[in-house]
Amino acid sequence: MAGKRASGLRVRKSAASVTEFLNNMENARKREDARTAAKRKRRITGNRPTM
Repeated sequence: MAGKRASGLRVRKSAASVTEFLNNMENARKREDARTAAKRKRRITGNRPTM
């Protein structure tokens, strides 16, 4: 499916807190991985992660 765009796929920003979402993740390993990804996004792009 490479190169094809899924019709009907909609992504919208949310006012939800990324930090709150990450804190509520049950799996500790996934939570830490997600926090690392969020930190990298901010460092690389200069933008805060958003939901």
